Amino acid sequence: MGHFRMNEAVGANSRNSLGVHGQVYKRLLEKLNDCRTSGKDKGCGRIHSRLEYNDPYILMVLESEDTIDRPITVAARNISRGGVGLLHSSFVYPNTRVSIHLTSNQQNPRPVRGIVQRCIHRGGVVHEVGVKFDEEINIQQYLRPDISECIQSFERVEPLELKGKVLLIGQKNDFAPLSRAMLQETSLAYKFVSSAEDARMAGLEDFELFVVLNDLEDCEGTEFVRELRDGGNKCPIVLVGSEKTELAVQKVRACGADMLVPWPMNQETLLCAIAEYQMTEWTDEVLEKVRSCMGLDKPTTNGLRGEIAKLGVLLDQQVRQGDAVRVYAMCGQIRALAPLLGMKQLRDLTLRVGEDIAEDGNLEAQGELIGDIVALCSSVARAA
Repeated sequence: MGHFRMNEAVGANSRNSLGVHGQVYKRLLEKLNDCRTSGKDKGCGRIHSRLEYNDPYILMVLESEDTIDRPITVAARNISRGGVGLLHSSFVYPNTRVSIHLTSNQQNPRPVRGIVQRCIHRGGVVHEVGVKFDEEINIQQYLRPDISECIQSFERVEPLELKGKVLLIGQKNDFAPLSRAMLQETSLAYKFVSSAEDARMAGLEDFELFVVLNDLEDCEGTEFVRELRDGGNKCPIVLVGSEKTELAVQKVRACGADMLVPWPMNQETLLCAIAEYQMTEWTDEVLEKVRSCMGLDKPTTNGLRGEIAKLGVLLDQQVRQGDAVRVYAMCGQIRALAPLLGMKQLRDLTLRVGEDIAEDGNLEAQGELIGDIVALCSSVARAA
């Protein structure tokens, strides 16, 4: 999926040098991409992934030591850690110094300086200008789609270049043995634990990155990630799992993870995911800003609230039928959702009731607490 964002420094009524926008701009990008996939425009040995950055209004300033700098509005084609591809109506000489004004997440455009490396005539008046940045950028500050779209700015990584301390949590679906084999050639100091409880005992403060399987032994990965965030942990977290339902994706959006990668995956995907945080300059502030771009928006919040409300109705029905097994299961599902909405009281109640039912199966003794759970779920429905 493309990333569309208009550069606010240029303005809604601006015109790029090609005079293209909307559907015409999209069709131009599609045609250029077709040329690339057909083999006419393939990179060889590329390290940085070229990612779609579909902004029709990018301010490019041609810098000059002898004359006045010349601003031009151009259209973007793609972006990477090391540079940007731009579409312009005329030729720009290689080695021209430029500054490209890119819109960062939740901030105004800011200039990124670089040099024109190539200018290729693509047909008609269309020229593609390839700019190499003076310094690599943190791509996720500029390009942040939904977390369900795995964005990785590295196309390949040399295993020995990966360093740091990583905790990998989970063992179902052969996660531990397969991941261990993928990491053997790296310089990482890594440790595997099977559950959230084991992770808590492993000394979380000793690690720089967490890789969490969403299907843990004792809870959902999203629940554990939310626990880490609520506890003040700011480390990058890569969540692993193939989440296909809308509810599952909503949980991922709300939990506070930084990246979602599929499982199973190959070695390249795992190493590139780790490199995104171990080989990039991140601060806690930047991480939080990027994370907040795809968190609890209104559709996600309403979706989670609706699911809790539905589970509350089902819980009440199972209590009336005296089905302790299903009541226990419903409490577990509500418990996994509650912290994602900041409902600590609901989480604690479902945890307590679930543990007591698992111990003695006595629903009657839990009647009052279950009533409180149902009432809280009902209140969520009214707020949705």
